Amino acid sequence: MITPLLSMTLIILVGHGVSRLGMFRPSVRKGMALILVNLTTPALILATVPSALRGIPLQNLSQFLLLAFLSLGMQIGIAHSVFCHKKQPEQGILRASASFGNLTYVALPLSVSLYGPTGLLYSTLFSLVHDLAFWIYVPQVLHQKSIQSKTNPLKTILVALFQPPLLALFMAFLLGLTPYTLPPLFQNALSSIGNCTIPLALLSLGASVGPMKKLTQSISALIHIALIKMLLLPLGLLALLLLIPLPKEGAGTLLLHIAAPTATFIQIVAQQHQSDETLAANLAIGTLLPGFILLPILIKLVC
Repeated sequence: MITPLLSMTLIILVGHGVSRLGMFRPSVRKGMALILVNLTTPALILATVPSALRGIPLQNLSQFLLLAFLSLGMQIGIAHSVFCHKKQPEQGILRASASFGNLTYVALPLSVSLYGPTGLLYSTLFSLVHDLAFWIYVPQVLHQKSIQSKTNPLKTILVALFQPPLLALFMAFLLGLTPYTLPPLFQNALSSIGNCTIPLALLSLGASVGPMKKLTQSISALIHIALIKMLLLPLGLLALLLLIPLPKEGAGTLLLHIAAPTATFIQIVAQQHQSDETLAANLAIGTLLPGFILLPILIKLVC
């Protein structure tokens, strides 16, 4: 666990250093995000998930999905209760930030580094549940009554479900349920493209880290969110795992996803709904450090 984290931290630092030199401008980072979502991650899924799927009992997958729903529901419920006394728009930002994690840039790379194709399969399954809940819940808690949303919620959810990584997952499932495999030429090409996912994700994450504005105003919120994600939720997950046991790959991947630092995409949704995007950005960046410190300890406890 320590060696992959050290290697990943080094790549993040390289991304940050290159960004400080002016080589990772916003347009470059946007392009990298598009490549990650639309090309390398789908290629990685198609190259590795079918074979991983054939080696995992269907019961384990169904138990993992059930625990994903339960743990994410528990996460949203705790965040809703802890921050119910806050006023809008801060309340919505805090609830969303405590409920949804940075999967693409943190949880996915860690899962693949630790558990290989099996970790990728579990990670993609969790992302399906996570993204569906995100697009149902986050726009609602960030939406202010005085502002009329121009987005159709149903349309937004459908768009999220038809993102390339999830489409690739559906295709990989269909392929994994058959005895057939891709021709070696296509398999090798997909593997080569997919192998770029982890370093690109980590470089992009490092490039996004910059000086935090109004840091002192975010300290209390950061502490509360870190306690929710890295203390209350792991304890809750341990209790759930006593009732619904999972193999270490599934349990570890689930923990990495519910305890992941705050999702950076909340800032974009906050901007769309004219909410406090600065607070959202501070929380996404500020939870990275405690996440990388505490995640190895949490993995040892669960696995």
